[in-house]
Amino acid sequence: MNRVGNETWSDSIFIFPTPADHALHILANRTVPLQCVLYDGSGRKWVRNATDSLEADIDMFVYQPGMYYLPLTSDIPDQTFKGFRKNA
Repeated sequence: MNRVGNETWSDSIFIFPTPADHALHILANRTVPLQCVLYDGSGRKWVRNATDSLEADIDMFVYQPGMYYLPLTSDIPDQTFKGFRKNA
């Protein structure tokens, strides 16, 4: 289920806000090993993050405006979140 302003998959992972200016928050309703990699629209890798906690943050303030892709890998089936930062 996708919502304007937020993203949700299988009621297990919640990502907000979208678009993100300062931080992109990733929350899970249960503790799962979660890996995410942030790519820009041209496919360039910017951040790789792994966590075993219920939440993680990605600092979006340092990135240029544009489209970013966030593949999430866990024991929940792989999902790709499409987020984009607001224009400054």
